[in-house]
Formats: sequence, C-alpha cells, structure tokens
Amino acid sequence: MDGFDQNGSGPERPATNEDGDDIDELNEEDIVQIVPLEDFLAADGRILEESADNDDDDDDDEIEDGDMDHDGEEGEEGPSDEVDDAMLTLRGHSKDVFSVHAVDGLLASGGEDDHALLWSLSDNPPAEPQLVVEGHSDSVTFVRFNSKGTLLASGDMSGKIIITNVAKKERVAEYEDMTDLEWLQWHHGADILFAGGGDSMVWMWLIANGQSKVFAGAGPGCTTGCLLPDGKRLLTGYEDGSVRIWTLKDGTHSGLSGAQGHVGPVVSLDAHPTLAIGASGGQDGSVAIFQTDSGKITSVLRLGPRVSKPQSEEEEEEVVSTEHSVEALAFAPTLPWLVTGTNSGSLILWDLNTGAARQNLQHPNGVVKCLWTDTHTLLSVGLDGVSRLWDARDGHVIHEWHGAGQEIFDVTFNPTKNLIATGSRGGNIRIFQP
Repeated sequence: MDGFDQNGSGPERPATNEDGDDIDELNEEDIVQIVPLEDFLAADGRILEESADNDDDDDDDEIEDGDMDHDGEEGEEGPSDEVDDAMLTLRGHSKDVFSVHAVDGLLASGGEDDHALLWSLSDNPPAEPQLVVEGHSDSVTFVRFNSKGTLLASGDMSGKIIITNVAKKERVAEYEDMTDLEWLQWHHGADILFAGGGDSMVWMWLIANGQSKVFAGAGPGCTTGCLLPDGKRLLTGYEDGSVRIWTLKDGTHSGLSGAQGHVGPVVSLDAHPTLAIGASGGQDGSVAIFQTDSGKITSVLRLGPRVSKPQSEEEEEEVVSTEHSVEALAFAPTLPWLVTGTNSGSLILWDLNTGAARQNLQHPNGVVKCLWTDTHTLLSVGLDGVSRLWDARDGHVIHEWHGAGQEIFDVTFNPTKNLIATGSRGGNIRIFQP
C-alpha cells in the first residue's frame, strides 16, 4: 500500500487503462467542472457537517498495552500524560522523526538528527536499530526501500542521497548532485531512483550501472513527483503551480491544459493505479483532476477560498502562506475515488465519476498523510498525534490510535506484518497493529 505514498515506492502497479472507459463522465464535455465546498466548509476550511462519532473509550482497544511506556515519552518535549496506544515505541532518534517506510520485515526511519536508521521487525522487540546510516549532513527527510526491499535510499534536506545495500549493510552509492531535496521515489519495477529539488532539476539514477539523467526545469523548484503506473512517464509539480508529464525514454515533457489549476506551489501528486487519471494538490487549496494521456484538466476541486493569481510579491506571499494547503492525495486502489487532506483538517473522499464529495471525514486537526490499506479502508494521520482507520464506504472510524499527543510527520503501512508505523515529534517511532 505504500505505492500510495506520493513520495514513496511500492509494489508494481497495473498498466494504465488508456481506453478511458471508466471515466467517460469526466470526458464528455470540454467545459471544466468547478466543484465548490461552501456547503461543507466554514470560512476557515473546517468541516461543518459532523460525521460518525469517534469512540475514545480505551476499553474497546484491541491492542495489548504490555509494550507501552506508561511513564511518558522521552524526547525534546519531555514527559507526556497523553494516552499512548502504541504496542511498541522505538527510540533510536534523538530528535524528530520525519520519514518512515516499511517493507516485509524491515523498517527505515529518517530524522532531524541527520541519521537514517534500519530496523528489523522480525526481532521481538527490536530494541536497537540494525544499522545507522552515517554521512548525512542535514535532517534526513526521506527514507525509501526499492520495490524488492534490497536497497534503501535516504535523502537529506541538503540534497545528499545515500543508497545502502540492506543485506550487506554496505553503502552502494552516494549522490550530491541536487540542491534542497524536495521529494524522492523509486521506480516500482526497477532499481531506478527519482528525486526533485529546489533548483527545478529532476534526477534519475540507474543504480546498477551508475548512470544518471537530468530532466531540466525552467526555474521554479520541483516540489513533488509521482511515477505513472506504466513506469514510462513521470509527473512533476513545481513552485509556480505547473505540472509536467515527462517521458523517461527521450526526456520530453508536456504540461496540463484547460482551466487554471493552481495559484502557488503544487505540494502533492498521485496517479490512479488503473485509470488514466492524475491529481495534483496545491498550497492554494485547489485540486486539479486531469487525464494522464492528454494532460487535459477535467475538473478543479476547491477545498478553500478561491485564490486569484497574485499581481505582486506581497500577494504571492499570501498565497504561499494559505492554511488550506492540500498536503495529502491518494487514489483508491480499484474504485474511482480520491481522498484529499488539508492542513486545515479537511479530509474528503471524492467520487471521480460525479465530481461530488462522497464522504466528509471528521479530522479535527491538520492532515499530514493518508494512504489506502486495502480497496475500501483508509488510514490518515494528523498533527493531533492520532492515527485513524476509516471505512471509506460509509465514512465511519474503524479504529483510532493515540500517540501521546505528539505530532505525526509520516506514516507507513506494512501489509506483510500488518503493522502501522508513525514517525513523530520527539524522536519516537510508534508501532500499531490494526
């Protein structure tokens, strides 16, 4: 399921359906559909309509608390009296944990302490990491395994990327080609790594032979990227609100056409696993739905007040600081559904065939990330330190796990072990079991 981690890698996904049979309703007219949310959102972006009540009664929890630390959490914030439902807490980092990724029996983490750690989930419990990846010179903001789980890529804010052989625990390669790393993702079928940075460049490294390729930008930083399911094309988003579709073989690209998509940076991207549809989320609170074969924008969803194109640097600054930034996007594995999450707490499930909101899910604080654990089950994490598992069919909360009130910066789901791992403030990695 980490294939829906928009900056991560995952199992190989099916080829895109270029026939578009399931998206006729999106292609019938050239008129772009603008979907307002005035009926659901207040002026500050909060959801007005209450959804299913959350059950905070700890007596219903299925997790045993034998491994829980009742003495409070260690870390820079000191002890906490908040509820902690973790079945296990890993404390190998001395500062905040920004990135986590799990595959098979392995877990990787990256933190503000300039370290990437490799953990074994086979040990019970894994008190110490198997490996500390040394050599990073800034906060490690991305850790990602390749699709086979044999290589680990760790990248820090300065742009330095280290590739580690997991079995041998040896460094395979090191790259310092980039400036200000913004995103990192493996190819889902080969040992090829992609990354984008603040200098607008997108890099592609073929790990086996050491070759590299650059997809040059036109000035604005490349803020996010997403490999398309066919494995031959790449989506990239930029600070100026533009989105490009790159052909990996020849390095050519095309932009999106149709209505105005975003005013300000693109902060999230995703592509549907089986349909030729992509989505981009903007810091201005807009979501553009487009065809990945033609680049045509078919609809624009507004998750906050409409933002006009800035006419001055002062106005541009206001756009950048908007509170409705679409931080999370995730298409459902098989159904024509898209979930969007904003830092104002809006978590909405959309029906792509109708362009309407199917479910309004109650999220009291900013949404950091969301991903699908199966065809109809959604996992979301937020700034309130709570991990929530939802049934997307009716919008009810299946389970909640509290993490001592510490902000969550990343989450990963390991289907092999049926485990959820979160990276949090204070250097804590919490393990939960659905």
